[in-house]
Amino acid sequence: MIDIEPEVTANVKKRLPAGVHFSATYQPRPAKFPHVSAEETANSVYAKTQDSASLENHASVGYEVNIYSNKEGGKKTEARALLAVVDAGMAEMGFSRIYCQPIPNLADATVYRIVARYAAVVDNEHRIYQK
Repeated sequence: MIDIEPEVTANVKKRLPAGVHFSATYQPRPAKFPHVSAEETANSVYAKTQDSASLENHASVGYEVNIYSNKEGGKKTEARALLAVVDAGMAEMGFSRIYCQPIPNLADATVYRIVARYAAVVDNEHRIYQK
């Protein structure tokens, strides 16, 4: 399996402003705010480039980013600003954003939440190609 999750999560984390809590796993109830999580949600063999020995040369990967803010008087603005930072970093790495939407945070309706999903194809040298 081609695994680039450590590089992707490190890239997201390093771009976040000071004071933003980060996790590499989904957190339904973040302990600190603002909070960003980034996690690999899909990793499958890209069959078009699999060789006759069934060796994986490329993988189709997907990542989900959750952004939470509970800031009084500006949580939507704060969440969207964090999304812009994450989105620029994912695009720079070679990912395409395939979904982005604010969704109700069922664990706590006072928290504003945005979910964004990204996809790409990655080779066994960890080069990333947009889908």
